[in-house]
Amino acid sequence: LMPGKYRFSGILVEVFHQKLFSALASAGEGDVCPNQQAPAELELVRFEAHERLEDTLSRWTHRICSISSSLLLDVNNFGGIPPYRIYARLLDAAPLKRIIADLRKLDLYLTGNGFKPLETSNRHMIRIAGTVNPAKFDNILYKLGRVEFREPVKICGLLLQRKTQDEWISLRQFYFSL
Repeated sequence: LMPGKYRFSGILVEVFHQKLFSALASAGEGDVCPNQQAPAELELVRFEAHERLEDTLSRWTHRICSISSSLLLDVNNFGGIPPYRIYARLLDAAPLKRIIADLRKLDLYLTGNGFKPLETSNRHMIRIAGTVNPAKFDNILYKLGRVEFREPVKICGLLLQRKTQDEWISLRQFYFSL
């Protein structure tokens, strides 16, 4: 039985998605985000596990979220990582450290079942979903660099996703209750 790849992403409030899409459209780059329903994602942690562990991981995550409060982050303009990743910069990722520390409680369960602990990124950013044509990347990044985009974004919960083939499918949503 092969383990699956999983991740927890922050659930961004809808109004942020709308403002982000408007900013991209005003720069003439609305095609950077082909999916207007969910144009951005904030990955917090990744891990591997067997599918049979999903229920227990979900129960633990539900408990973590039931005693956690929403996070407010400030987004400051756009950036990019060649050849095709465009992202919105977080001014300060410190508020994410609290929820990531809470998710570390899952490490004991994962390692007890023979898996590695959660992997976190040193570089938190709100990745803009959709791919950019690598030939147009520099031009798009130049245009977006001229757009003033400062927005607060509220993270209201966590989204558990599993990777199938080359895409992430959503399994469960967990909302913060405080």
